[in-house]
Amino acid sequence: MRDPESELFSNKTVVRHGAYVNIGQNVLYTTVSLVGMLTQRRRPVESLLDLGSAMDSAYAAVQRRGVPGELANMVWACSLASDSRGGELLKSLVTTEPRVIPSGELGQVLYGLVVGADAFTDDRDAAMAVAGDCAEELSQRFDARAGVFRATARRFPPRRAVLESRLTHFAAQVYPLHGLTAHCLHTGKSPPEAIRGVADRIVEAQGSQGQWWWLYSSRRRTVIEGYPVYSVHQDGMAILGLAKLRELGIGDYGEPLARGLEWINGANELGVKIAGGDPPLINRCIQRVGSHADRAYGISRSNLVRAFARSALPMVGGDRIQVDPARLEVLCECRSYHLGWLLYADSLVNGRAGAGSAS
Repeated sequence: MRDPESELFSNKTVVRHGAYVNIGQNVLYTTVSLVGMLTQRRRPVESLLDLGSAMDSAYAAVQRRGVPGELANMVWACSLASDSRGGELLKSLVTTEPRVIPSGELGQVLYGLVVGADAFTDDRDAAMAVAGDCAEELSQRFDARAGVFRATARRFPPRRAVLESRLTHFAAQVYPLHGLTAHCLHTGKSPPEAIRGVADRIVEAQGSQGQWWWLYSSRRRTVIEGYPVYSVHQDGMAILGLAKLRELGIGDYGEPLARGLEWINGANELGVKIAGGDPPLINRCIQRVGSHADRAYGISRSNLVRAFARSALPMVGGDRIQVDPARLEVLCECRSYHLGWLLYADSLVNGRAGAGSAS
C-alpha cells in the first residue's frame, strides 16, 4: 500500500483485475501505518520495507505540513524506531493549542505527548504540561447526559460549528479514550469520569451483531446514524480505545470487543466475511447504498442533511440503526491506516507491543 516514489502509504487501495491498485497518498495514514508496523512483533519490520527510507519520507512530509495529529503519530513512530528526530517533532507538538483541535485528533495528540515525554526527555516537562491541558480539555468536552465527547471545541470551532456541535462520532470517542488512558497510566492520576462514561456509552449502544455505530448525538443518548459500520472500528480502533481500561480498574471490555471481531468474520447484516478475496483485502465498511466514501462522514449529502436535522430535534427518538439488508452494501476498498491500527490492536491484545507504547 506504499507509493514507490513518495514512499508514503496510500489513501485507499482497491483490487482491479486481480491486482492491488493504490489511489493517492495520505500523510496521516502513513504515520499510523508506520506505528502499526513498528509496534507489531510478528515479523521484523526491516523484512517488510526499508525502514530508514520510509521514516525519512514520512518525517519530511509531517514536518512540512505541521498537522498536530500527524506530528503526534510520527513522534510515536520515532520513539518506536529509536529515531532521535522525534524530539524535533515533539518541540513542534508542544506548541499546539488544545482548545482548537477536534476531539479525535486531540486524543492522538495527547497520546503522542505522553509517549514523546518518555522517549525524548529534553522536553519532558513541556510535553507533560501540554498533555495535562489536553486531558483537561477532553474532560470538559464530555457530556454526561449523552455519555460522549463532543467532536469539536466550543471555542474557535471550525466551519459548520452550529450543526456539528450537536453531532459526534465514534472516532471522537476512542482516540480520546486512548490518550486519556495513557495519560492516567503515566501520571498515576485517577481516571476522569469521562473515561468510564464514554466506554460504557459506546458499549451500551453497540449493535446486536457487534456493530460499533458511527454518529451519535452529543446532547442525548441517541445514535443519529449507525452507518457506515467501519471495519477499522471493529478490529482496530475499538480495541485501541477499550483494551487497556482494565489497567485503570475501570473494567474488562473483552466481550463487546470479541463481538465486534465476529462482525468482521461474517456475523454481520449481510452475512459476508469482510476480509478475504484473491488477493486478500479487508473491505472498508458496510454502508447504505448510495453513500459517498469521500464526503463528510462517508455518507451521502441527503443523509448528512437528515443526520444534522435529527441531531437538532430533541423530540426525535430512537436510534437510526435499522436498515433493510437490501439497502446495504460492502464498500470494497481499504485504507492503509486501518491495517496500522489493526497491527497495533493485535499488539495490545497479544502482549506484543514494543517500546514506545505508553503503559
